[in-house]
Amino acid sequence: MKQCCYIILALAICIASASAQDEDVLRPRGRSSSSDGGDGDSRQSTRFIIGPEIGLNLNMFSSTVTGGAQQSEIAVLKSGTGISAFFGAYLEVGINRHLGIGARLLYDMKATTGSMDSAVRDCEFLASGVTQGFVGTFPFRMEYTQKISYITINPLLRWSPVEELIIQVGPVIQLAASDLAINITRSVDESEACRFLDSAGNQTTLSTFSGVDSAATGTRFGVDIGVGYRLALAPSIALVPRIGYQLMFSPIGPDVADIDQSQPSSGTPAFTQTDRKLSSLQASIALWFTL
Repeated sequence: MKQCCYIILALAICIASASAQDEDVLRPRGRSSSSDGGDGDSRQSTRFIIGPEIGLNLNMFSSTVTGGAQQSEIAVLKSGTGISAFFGAYLEVGINRHLGIGARLLYDMKATTGSMDSAVRDCEFLASGVTQGFVGTFPFRMEYTQKISYITINPLLRWSPVEELIIQVGPVIQLAASDLAINITRSVDESEACRFLDSAGNQTTLSTFSGVDSAATGTRFGVDIGVGYRLALAPSIALVPRIGYQLMFSPIGPDVADIDQSQPSSGTPAFTQTDRKLSSLQASIALWFTL
């Protein structure tokens, strides 16, 4: 993926350089230019913008969890946050100095983590390595991490009330580029008498699980609203920092229905996880070449 970024950047620089040379021939020094900072005659109806973009997501995950045992570890599934990267390119056809129709094409990585310090689990009573029953409960820490990547297509309408200010809005289409990877870590304090049991029946203070939710792959839809500022570096080159919010309407995956087995001494109640939403606040910087 890094190679793709380098190729896009090199191509954009070459095109911008060629465009700048054409401007020198068609508009030699001494000819007056428009007041828009050298982007061309204000009467020009169209112009083209291309450039790489890179940034960070502040991901916010939420879901509705019902059922399960009291103080169960499944409560960690309700919410999570995380920071991840994205990169890609921005393309635009300018209608005039104030309006443009463009699109962001991104490789968009998402990651969220949720934790719970006061989860409760049954303490198993062992004799000769065999479970004989339960002797109360013990507290432990639960951490839940999920990661997935998308190819994001984000058509945008740009409005610039002034040349430097950029306001964008448009739909978001996300195509899953990976399975949803899930990692669970459970840890108990050394001072606790109870332990987890590994697959061999040995006691341990740390229990981990890794897997994938292939049912979460698919297409998601949402809307993106962003604000940026154009910092001119040259007549046809600008640095554009941007803040945007990617509000996704489609869930990250289907509803989940399972059994809570954290406290079998008091039963194994069913639980559901529904409305699994993942949206992102984005901060990025782009290099725009006006052609």
